[in-house]
Amino acid sequence: MTIEDYMNPEKFPITTQEGLSVKDQFLIDAINYDQLVEAREMGKTLNTMQLQAEEELKIKIPAQEMLKLSN
Repeated sequence: MTIEDYMNPEKFPITTQEGLSVKDQFLIDAINYDQLVEAREMGKTLNTMQLQAEEELKIKIPAQEMLKLSN
C-alpha cells in the first residue's frame, strides 16, 4: 500500500478525513482503532458505521508500520 492508497477517501470512505496530514491521519486512525478494540473488549455491540470503520482500520493499521519504514 502507498501513502496515496492509505489517504484515499474512495478506498477508505469511513476512516479517511480529507485535508489531514499523513501524520494526523495515522494518529486518528490509531486512536479510533484502539477505541473500537476497547469497546469490543468491554462487550459493547458496534453499530454499522463502527463495524465498517473497523474493517477499514484492520487494513490501515498494519500498513502504518510499513509506510513509516518506506519514508
